[in-house]
Amino acid sequence: MFSGFEDDMIDFFWAIRFNNNRTWFNEHKPTYVQKVYEPMKELARDVCSGMERAYGLESVWKCSRIYRDARRPQPDGPYRDHIWFVLAERTRWSVAPTFYAEISAEGISYGFGSYCCTPAFMKNVRASLAAHPAKAERMIRNFERDGSFRLNGACYKRPKGHVSARIDPWYNLKEIGFSAFEEWSDETMSPQLPAYLVRRFQPLLPIYRWLWTCVPPEEEETPGRR
Repeated sequence: MFSGFEDDMIDFFWAIRFNNNRTWFNEHKPTYVQKVYEPMKELARDVCSGMERAYGLESVWKCSRIYRDARRPQPDGPYRDHIWFVLAERTRWSVAPTFYAEISAEGISYGFGSYCCTPAFMKNVRASLAAHPAKAERMIRNFERDGSFRLNGACYKRPKGHVSARIDPWYNLKEIGFSAFEEWSDETMSPQLPAYLVRRFQPLLPIYRWLWTCVPPEEEETPGRR
């Protein structure tokens, strides 16, 4: 069970930015494991079970590690200065929408998105928006009225088309995601953080469920131009 984060977690993330080398990390690895990685796994586990209880979303959680990909050049050092978890409903978690939370020295960001929005997925998103514009407008209007999250995603240089003034910013995205950020506080570092995140995710559920209807069959997820 998640028992909260401690100041040691914040101190570790600040320190690794200025000491991003194996010697320093190996000396401070127990702090990473005990104050960062293990609490993050407990947070992921509790949020995962909380989402199932509150909203019926069955998923598995995956927590990142701090190690960067050793197969590629890493000019910033071998370690990340943040870690994250995702809640995956299926094995294709990198393609389909997944809820996430990420912690760093500054605070916690959370929301949902797809690590790899395939052309087929975004094509289905556009088709759904164009086919049901009234429903899409209501969904977007509710999202804008809530104001808790930011719409993320780069737009095409050449727009894909026009539906309406409210829908077009969504229609012409290359990828789509939603995020919020909060600095560390007594609330976000407390044992109540899992329940807090479950509540905060609630306004995103209609969009999350809609986007799952746009996930293509696996055989359609071939790389290509969007």
